[in-house]
Amino acid sequence: MIGVARFSVLRNKFLYREPTNHTTPQSLGFQYSPSLDAAIGPPFIQVNGYTTVGDPITGPRNTYEDAFDYSASLSWVHGRHDVKFGRGYQHLHINVLLGIATNGFFVFALFPVVPNAFASFLFGQPVFFLQGRGDFSRGINGQSLNAYAQDTFKVSPRLTLNYGLRYQLPFPYTEIKNRQTLWIPGRQSTVLPKAPAGLLYPGDRGVPAGLIPTFKKGFAPRIGIAWDPTDSAKWLVTSAYGIFYEPYYTGQGGPLQPPISAPPYLQTDQISLPNFSDPYNGNPPAPGAFATPLTNLTLASYLALPYPQDWDINLQRSIGADMLLEVGYVGTKGTKLPRFVEGNPAVYIPGFDSKGQPAPTAHGSTPTPSSALSKTLTRPSNSSAPRAVTSPSVPATPIGTSRPSRISIRQSRKPSSSAPNCSTSSTTPTSACQIATSVPQPSTRS
Repeated sequence: MIGVARFSVLRNKFLYREPTNHTTPQSLGFQYSPSLDAAIGPPFIQVNGYTTVGDPITGPRNTYEDAFDYSASLSWVHGRHDVKFGRGYQHLHINVLLGIATNGFFVFALFPVVPNAFASFLFGQPVFFLQGRGDFSRGINGQSLNAYAQDTFKVSPRLTLNYGLRYQLPFPYTEIKNRQTLWIPGRQSTVLPKAPAGLLYPGDRGVPAGLIPTFKKGFAPRIGIAWDPTDSAKWLVTSAYGIFYEPYYTGQGGPLQPPISAPPYLQTDQISLPNFSDPYNGNPPAPGAFATPLTNLTLASYLALPYPQDWDINLQRSIGADMLLEVGYVGTKGTKLPRFVEGNPAVYIPGFDSKGQPAPTAHGSTPTPSSALSKTLTRPSNSSAPRAVTSPSVPATPIGTSRPSRISIRQSRKPSSSAPNCSTSSTTPTSACQIATSVPQPSTRS
């Protein structure tokens, strides 16, 4: 019996898009101020169909990550069984500074002056302005627990089984000052009573520090088999299946997204048809105010832990003394994969402006609310499309699936030594194929 304990520390510093051109907007004739000293530079200007100029719309993106990993395992060889047990704990802390349009972002398009975006630029009439303001720094904590048990059972000289169970308990990421938001339609925050309806914060009823409940059903079984069908050591069949849970924020909606975009800690003022030199007309929003309309990237309150199921089958044939022919199939299915959906799509009502007021028609009359509402764009009653949630947010929702697969044929020289042992005891397993390679091949006969 062998016991192993490990402790590791990783510190990672990532500095990205630190600006080198610190020309201030004021020196170029603009009458507003940049909102982040570390990113002072010219505004980002987009002329549709032509080019973009100025500093990037995002940056700098500086992250300082500290990861602490504790793990312990126990191996026991008993007869034809090789049993392993283990558990682990990981704590992650990230300090991040992410600037978003801190020097301003202008868009020039065909509308409204002339049907040419470059002419609109020469006239000095943008169609849109956005500037990020507020606090761009965040502190994020994450932690997870795991445990596993597995057994490699040598049933006979021709057949070996490998089976095990892994349990994952990842806790949703938290922000050190609770600067995160959740969207639940119809609810009013008591933590920030002035927040728009539906925007909730940690401390509101039913909203934990990590925004969503901890998923406690992360049981992941794995099984693998290696079989010599002819007892000649020239043929080998291997197959495996496994479930592998992923962290909450793999892919879309990474752990930085909800806290970074949370209002009012981040303000993203969006102004239509602004004055080019002074978009705020001398009256920028007050710090800590909710600037509307706003874009908020957050999580669905029912976000579940995504997981792929992986499986494979391989047939190997020994040719001569040092050649190996292998034919294999690998399949996978991803379930509950997070993706962004529009939580509050605009509803077009002919005859009414963006503020819900009747708009004059070409004949000078205004429509009645009843006639306008009858023309509201709606989904047919027999539509199978998912219903949009009314919100000012774009939540990461567990609705994605994937089904990639492949067939491979490979010829290679036999390795001089056995393949490394990769199994369910791995701290970060990546595919069910690892289970198959971890199963010892049947021994050859002398």
